[in-house]
Amino acid sequence: MNRQWLQKGFIAFSSLTLAMLAGCGNDEPAAQPKKEETNTVEEVNEKAKEPSELEAFYNAPEAPKNYAEVLDYPVGELAGKRFEENESTFEERLNEFPALPESASEEETKGLYNKLVQLYKQEYPKPPGIVAQEDVGNPKEQQTEQKEPSYNVEIILDASGSMAGKVNGKTKMELAKEAILNFASTLPEGTKVGLRVYGHKGSNEEKDKALSCQSSELVYSINTYNAQQLQSALNSFQPTGWTPVAKSLQQASDDLNEFEGEQHKNIIYLVSDGIETCGGDPAAEAKKLKESSIAPVVNVIGFDVDDAGQKQLEQVANASGGDYTSVNTQDELNNEFNKAKEDAVDWHTWFQENKQKISDIGMINKDAFRNYRSVSKQLADEEAANYKNSIDYLLETKKITFDQKAKIHRWYLDYTRDIQFTTNDIYHEGVSKSHEAYREKMDQLFETHQANKQ
Repeated sequence: MNRQWLQKGFIAFSSLTLAMLAGCGNDEPAAQPKKEETNTVEEVNEKAKEPSELEAFYNAPEAPKNYAEVLDYPVGELAGKRFEENESTFEERLNEFPALPESASEEETKGLYNKLVQLYKQEYPKPPGIVAQEDVGNPKEQQTEQKEPSYNVEIILDASGSMAGKVNGKTKMELAKEAILNFASTLPEGTKVGLRVYGHKGSNEEKDKALSCQSSELVYSINTYNAQQLQSALNSFQPTGWTPVAKSLQQASDDLNEFEGEQHKNIIYLVSDGIETCGGDPAAEAKKLKESSIAPVVNVIGFDVDDAGQKQLEQVANASGGDYTSVNTQDELNNEFNKAKEDAVDWHTWFQENKQKISDIGMINKDAFRNYRSVSKQLADEEAANYKNSIDYLLETKKITFDQKAKIHRWYLDYTRDIQFTTNDIYHEGVSKSHEAYREKMDQLFETHQANKQ
């Protein structure tokens, strides 16, 4: 029994000894339970600052809120291109867009819209400036208060029987009438013209001499040119009788008596083919005219005249300080009448040139603003079409929801409409200011013109 107990005790001791030896032979400490890793507060905050995928992609500058910001906003990468003409290019860029979650905030949805604006924003033109109207100045470039004289022209036409004679197949009367009508139609604006005829009654026979020598009539009173009325006046007589030149010059003084003084320049053109045959003294009457208050210049055109007639008609011209010219053809007659316009042409040219300049500048301004509005509208329409096609595609590819599409649609419509409304306002304001400048200069021109006509 003691032997069995000793044997059991030895086995137990041996087991304990081996266990102790095994523990003493292991240098590693006993394994401890693992602790969970934790981050510092700084690391957590830094990680929170990192942008999400949506924020990283949709980081474009905020879309313009007004027209001034539109002009300053950078031109888009796809500006000038149209979605429907470049579908593959547009779709390739849109495929890069991360899908917006259904729960995306308005700020995140606005980020996608900003990205579209960044791609498509057009290069809109800046509003044009108004070209200033030039000062019309003075018609003669003279700084003086004296008015430029108006021009009053009276034609005295010989309608005696000798004017029925022919030159190159037409009567002298026919040629004279044609020249007078052409002359009157080309006079500068504001020039007044009148027509007196003599010798158009009775006949060139002795029995009708008294009647014919009293025939001197103002058939077209001194007035502005009216083609129909002047033509009617020219048709009212034919070459018939004697030649009362002196009487016609005497009556011309009454025709022009309302145009006295330095403000009026009066010119008489006497067209005759012969000498006085009614006993008058035409040279004496011409001298009286020169010394009168109307002080006209009497220019004489001798039409196919003989030597005696030329001598007398020259005396008439010299007595009044005018010129005498002898003509034998219609062309020569026309040339002499054309010389009558020379005194008035400078004024007329000044008026017409300034009128054209004012009109040209007004049209330049109007065209500039019209073009500005038209180009801006076209660009805004193209940009709006790109937005529409893009959000349709993004909806189709499930990158946005229907509600998100509706928001973006409203934003881009507000944006492009604001461009069109603003450019339209700028157009109307510019045209209005341009027209005011045009009207001011045109009124100034007409006032100066009117003052010089009186």
